[in-house]
This record gives sequence, structure tokens and C-alpha cells, in this order.
Amino acid sequence: MKNLILFLGAILVQFAALSTTNISEINIGNCEVNSLVFLQDPTSKVQTDEYKIYRTEQEKKIFENDKIIANLKTKKNQVKKEKLTNYETKINELEKKNNELRKKIIVNYKDQGVNKWESFKKEFNHDMDELGQSLKNLFKDNVKE
Repeated sequence: MKNLILFLGAILVQFAALSTTNISEINIGNCEVNSLVFLQDPTSKVQTDEYKIYRTEQEKKIFENDKIIANLKTKKNQVKKEKLTNYETKINELEKKNNELRKKIIVNYKDQGVNKWESFKKEFNHDMDELGQSLKNLFKDNVKE
């Protein structure tokens, strides 16, 4: 009985010490425990915090894009007549893309681990940069000369 209590105590101490690590196999005494699933993965919290910061930054950029799009809509009377339809179509496409990015960062993103997070960020940054560049060039390319 005394050995059992000591053994259980040792397990609790080992578990407490390992609960902040990501170890899939440990040895306790003569027993081997494989594939322990811990209730709290510390990398998940760090990733969640990083995501919140990143999301806030991207929401600001999306809001700025909304203002740019609204401004571009008010400038359509300065666009060459032969390019007006194309200009309006492009504005609508860029507005749709901005809304898709908003949905992607706010609604659709699910935490799927560090590798997926890095991939998501890389793709999202690329899409945001591409949209920003398109917004900058749209009016310049269609203004009356």
C-alpha cells in the first residue's frame, strides 16, 4: 500500500512537471506511458495570442481598404468614359475580395497547428498585399488625361 501511494505520488509529480511540455513518451519507474495527451498545450496559447494580434492588425488594414474603396467610388466621375464600366467592375471585384479576406481572418480561420498557421499567414499576407497594390493602381490607371 505504501509503495502504491509513493508510486501514485511520483506519477503526479512527473505529470505536473511534464504538463507544460510536449512529450509523447515518458518513463515512470518501470512503467512506460506512450502518447500522453495533455490538457494544455503551451504553444497553443502563444499561437492564440499571436493570432489575436495578427487579426487586429489585419482588421485595421481591411477597414482602411474599405475607406479606399469608398473613396474610389466617389472618384468615378474622374474616370475616362470608355473605362468607366471596367473601373466599376474592378471596384466591385476588389470590394468583394476585401470582404472575402475579412471573412477568412474573422470567421473561417481555425487553429490547426503552427505549420498551418505559418502557411495561412503567408497566404493571407500575399492576398492583402496584392489587394493593396490593386487598390493603389486602379484609379491611377483609369483617370482622365
